[in-house]
Amino acid sequence: MPEITTTAIDELCRLKERNRKLARDKSYLQLIINLMNKVSAAQGLENMIGILLNNILDVIGGANIVLYYMIDDDLHYADIFGKRAGIDRIDDELVSRVFDSAEPVEQEHDFGDTQMLTPEFTKAYTWVFPLLAGGELIGVIKLESLHISMRELYGKLPTFFNYVASVLKNEIRSHTRLKQAFDQLRSLNKKLEEEISERTRAEKQLQEYADDLAGSNSELLLAYGELKKAQSQLLQQDKMASIGQLAAGVAHEINNPMGFIISNLGSLGKYAEKLGAYLDSTGQYLAGSDPESLAFLARERNKFKIDRIRKDLPELIIESQEGAERVRRIVQDLKSFSRVDNADLAYADINEGLESTLSIAWNELKYKATLIREFGCLPKIYCNLGQLNQVFLNILINAAHAIEDRGEIRITTREEEGSLKVAISDTGCGIPPENAGRIFDPFFTTKEIGKGTGLGLAIAYDIIVNKHGGTIAVTSEVGKGSTFTITLPIKRASGPEENGTVEPDGSMSPDKPATLTGATAK
Repeated sequence: MPEITTTAIDELCRLKERNRKLARDKSYLQLIINLMNKVSAAQGLENMIGILLNNILDVIGGANIVLYYMIDDDLHYADIFGKRAGIDRIDDELVSRVFDSAEPVEQEHDFGDTQMLTPEFTKAYTWVFPLLAGGELIGVIKLESLHISMRELYGKLPTFFNYVASVLKNEIRSHTRLKQAFDQLRSLNKKLEEEISERTRAEKQLQEYADDLAGSNSELLLAYGELKKAQSQLLQQDKMASIGQLAAGVAHEINNPMGFIISNLGSLGKYAEKLGAYLDSTGQYLAGSDPESLAFLARERNKFKIDRIRKDLPELIIESQEGAERVRRIVQDLKSFSRVDNADLAYADINEGLESTLSIAWNELKYKATLIREFGCLPKIYCNLGQLNQVFLNILINAAHAIEDRGEIRITTREEEGSLKVAISDTGCGIPPENAGRIFDPFFTTKEIGKGTGLGLAIAYDIIVNKHGGTIAVTSEVGKGSTFTITLPIKRASGPEENGTVEPDGSMSPDKPATLTGATAK
């Protein structure tokens, strides 16, 4: 009897430890994804570097954070205090070592002379990480005097810094191209000014030349503006693709151990049932024993709280299974949402896409709004669900940002006259009439600098109208809220999928409408 009880307690302790580790891993994953989202939202090299250093300091801490990076063959330096400079050499030994080896370095500091007894006050860390993009060393980042509580995060940061390297590489490339374009434009303007000054003697020729020059400059500025818009949109798409690839990789790595955990929890539940049955059988068998033995067994049973353990163990296992299933659903939604850059069209359920997007955005929505779902009975449509999920995410995040304290977000889907309609309403601050006609223009934003790129709704318009042949409209009233209505045609594929969807084994199945659901989440 005591051996069996000890085994059950040990299993329970191991189960609790697995749950704590799972919660920590989930917290670290969310932390890294939040950092990546903030870095990816930055526009411009200087802005991106400032946001990167400040957010690392806010989240991870440290006395100073220093970034070394290369532009062409020139070495540059940036720190958390705002210093930006070109440098001739690296005086920091740790940074030089990482530049030479392209391997991270960790240094532990021991402050034994403080006469403190706990590690929180006597130990700290300095980390130096290489920024590698596809094997290419883009730069080195140094985090100084980190608190000991951050030690568990050390092994998870290389993935984040590799992503930072990709973003930094793209920003450096864009910065270089933009500088070259400005230099060429400056050179061209200088030559034009020289030519104008040489022809000031002839008024007629000067006037004709000035007219021609004005037209040329107008076309040049227009072409430059269009080029800048296209470049920014391509950069935004590259960032989304990078996030998608990273999210898919992280989701895949989490999915395998989650399978083990769920399977083991099922086995543990069966073992608990068998142990309970065995204890019941043993109790019945020993019921006829002498009173002294029965009294001893009763004391031992009460001492080790066997009845309480038998009552709590099934509930703990069920709760753990529900938590593990929730993590697995989040991972599946993350994998589904990460297919933003996939250009393939397929039959998809819009309601499922909305649920997947809500799972991704839930942490942003749950503190700001009560969520009301009014999902209708929809047929599957031929579309790129990953791109539509990106549209839904942009609108939902904007809705949350429009609500100051606490409000309501309502999502309604329905089939109407051969089309699907998705309406997303909020009770936020609304859109002023003077801005309503510009919200789909590239780079138009009313958010603070660094918080909005002005590309979210422009990309949404392109996806809905140009790539799916639908429409997107907005109605808004200042102080009461806004409603975005998306209309998508129920079109068919031209091929063997025309009358149904293709199953993984190659067989055909008819389109099945999504289940009618209605729910409210707080």
